[in-house]
Amino acid sequence: PDMIQILDYYHAVEKLSGYASEQIPDTEQRTQWMDKQKELLGRAYEANERMIRLVADLLDVARIDEGRFGYEFKKGNIAETVRLTVYTLQAEAEHKNIKLDLSADTVPPFAFDQSRITLVVQNLVENSIRYTLPGGFVRVSIKAGKNGVAVMVEDSGVGIPRKELPRIFTKFFRAENIIRMQTEGSGLGLFIVRNIVQQHGGEIYIVSTQDKGTKIWF
Repeated sequence: PDMIQILDYYHAVEKLSGYASEQIPDTEQRTQWMDKQKELLGRAYEANERMIRLVADLLDVARIDEGRFGYEFKKGNIAETVRLTVYTLQAEAEHKNIKLDLSADTVPPFAFDQSRITLVVQNLVENSIRYTLPGGFVRVSIKAGKNGVAVMVEDSGVGIPRKELPRIFTKFFRAENIIRMQTEGSGLGLFIVRNIVQQHGGEIYIVSTQDKGTKIWF
C-alpha cells in the first residue's frame, strides 16, 4: 500500500473507533477505551510507516543493482533544495530537543537530480537526528569552492566506532552501538546515498568519534 492508502485506513479505523466508543455509556470507560484505541492505532501506523520505508529502500537497492535507478538531471539551486529538505525535518528535531541549523554559501545553479539529492540530505539529516541525544545539535552547511560544492552534516551524536567505519557504506550495515540503542533502520540508507552521490560525479566522506559525534559530507 502507498502512503495515501495507509492514511485512509488510519482515518477510517479512527472514525470507526469513535463510533464504537459512543456505544459505551459511561464517560470514564469511553475515555479509557478511546485512549487505548488511539495508542494501538498509533503503533500500527508507525509500524506501517517503517514497513513502507523498508520496502522503498529494498526496491531502491534492487534498482541500483540492476542499473535501473534512474536520474533526471536539471539545472537548479542545490542550496534551495537542501534548505527545503532541512525545513521539513525541523519538527522532528524540535520534538527531540535537538537544535537543527543550516548555513549556506551562494551557489551558482548547476545540473543535478533534485529528488535524488533530496533523498541524500533527508537520509543524512534524519540519521543525525535519530542518533543524537536530546539537547544536542545537528548542523547542515553548504560550501562553494573552485572545484564544486560540498554539503556537510555534522552532529553531536553517539558516533561510530573507528573499527566499523570501513563498512559504513555497505548494505545492511548498522554499528554495534546503534543496534544497542534499539533504533529503527534498515542499514541500506548510506549504501543508497553513496550511489546517488557517485552518480553525480562526487564522493562521500565521513569522520566519526564514538560518543562525540559525526561529520559526513559530499
